[in-house]
Amino acid sequence: GGAYIIWVDYRNEPESGDIYAQHINSNGLISWDFQGVPLTTVPGKQVTPNMSKDGLGGAFVIWNDQSVSTLGHTYGTHLTTNENDIVAQGTGVPLISSDSQHSGVSIEAAQAGSAIMVWADDKNLDDTDLDVYTQRIDLNCNTLWSTPEEGGIPLCDYSNIQQYAKVTYYNEEVSVVVWEDRRNNPNAGDVYGQFITMDGVLYNDEGIVICDDQAPQIKPRVKASPQGTYVVWEDTRNISSTGSDIYVQHHIFGQGSQYEQDGFGVCLASGSQDQPRLTADGFGGVYIVWMDERYGDFPESEIFMQHLDSSGNISFDSNGLAVCEESGYQFNPLVRNDGYGNAFALWGDMRSGSIGLYAQHISPDN
Repeated sequence: GGAYIIWVDYRNEPESGDIYAQHINSNGLISWDFQGVPLTTVPGKQVTPNMSKDGLGGAFVIWNDQSVSTLGHTYGTHLTTNENDIVAQGTGVPLISSDSQHSGVSIEAAQAGSAIMVWADDKNLDDTDLDVYTQRIDLNCNTLWSTPEEGGIPLCDYSNIQQYAKVTYYNEEVSVVVWEDRRNNPNAGDVYGQFITMDGVLYNDEGIVICDDQAPQIKPRVKASPQGTYVVWEDTRNISSTGSDIYVQHHIFGQGSQYEQDGFGVCLASGSQDQPRLTADGFGGVYIVWMDERYGDFPESEIFMQHLDSSGNISFDSNGLAVCEESGYQFNPLVRNDGYGNAFALWGDMRSGSIGLYAQHISPDN
């Protein structure tokens, strides 16, 4: 019932910043020092913090430490509700310390007491040819599949660029990863996926084709439940010049993709749709939310949503439900299920001129 919060804090290093954390309990009371607790105070720049649950009530935190190299190394720690249990507080533990570019590190809970990271890396090539690498860590931030200096194990090392990797929990034995893959066309990405066991064993060596339509597919996202994996992405197959639509695929481990070959068009409305996010509904279905410019170009954008049930039936109109149609700029929506088959949507909103936060609660009925 509580929450962990992390942020970049410039109180001691105005030009660089450190990483701080706080815990709030189920009553909304702050658990730790009121000013927050520093996770790293190493001189130099620490940026891009990210975090995940650990499956046991704690959390993993990672960040990029640019004090050790130009490209930066990935450091991490583990949190519990007791601030005295923070692993290597003040410095963190090196998790990826190979001298290569490892960008866009995504982390998510895996088997209870561990987490899996995925990222794009040019360690064997150069910055024009990226591969996807992965690593698993335990509660003490030990790396389980390679040393930090080795920098993880390859998850996909085909030619050309593999990037924008995301990972999510599937079950206690398997996690699922998706990424944008340009093996077939260096100028247009496809969407590929992979299942990986807790021993670092891949489902197959080539990856799973989620969508390889000849048009570019961009920045896939993934969420899973015991009923299967959902992948959502921006897709330009129907756009003559600029802009994109929203597509989704439902993939079940061992059974394959459940929708048509290159995915189901969640929204094919006029204008551009982008920034999709998704959450499993807990009953085999999925909620998807996105930014929508069907009523006009930037800075006029709205927030739309769609729900698909476990059979692939949509709950709202064919191009989505208008969650917010206020004038002005609505942006960067997020969505989470509420534990009862419904969902909360949250977004940034400039209807009044400055940035505010707005929310809505959505069920499959309304």
